[in-house]
Amino acid sequence: MSDALKLYSNRSQGLIMVMKAVSLLGGSNTEQMVREFIDAADYSRADRHDLPPYPGLDAGKYYVLMAWARKDCVDRGMIRERGEDAWELSLSGRWRMRKIRRWCESGRLDPRQCYLWTPKFKGLMDPEYKYSSKDARGPEDVIDQVTDLEL
Repeated sequence: MSDALKLYSNRSQGLIMVMKAVSLLGGSNTEQMVREFIDAADYSRADRHDLPPYPGLDAGKYYVLMAWARKDCVDRGMIRERGEDAWELSLSGRWRMRKIRRWCESGRLDPRQCYLWTPKFKGLMDPEYKYSSKDARGPEDVIDQVTDLEL
């Protein structure tokens, strides 16, 4: 099984959002600090589908995604292992974050395809970004549209 994450998967979008938030916060942060920063900055497009808890867990899909993003970063050497609830970018993580931003700016990574990101976060990743009808919608948006059809 490949260790690669699909570029536009939920996990990749969450990973990039977590890395950018940790980068902007600087230093070592807790999971709660990172989540609160992402929420307060309006970077995540988490909606009613992402907030209810998973069966058997106290956390919703959105918060589980953030925890997986940290694990993915630690496993890849992008967040330093400094304890159970320490979130700090490594030198490799800072270098990769800059590279990901350049990918967004050059079009190699298209923020329009990242449906978990708000327009504000997309603009942070690509200053030339402008919202349009071409922005990808999340799977739940499509489900809602289909279920709302009049029969």
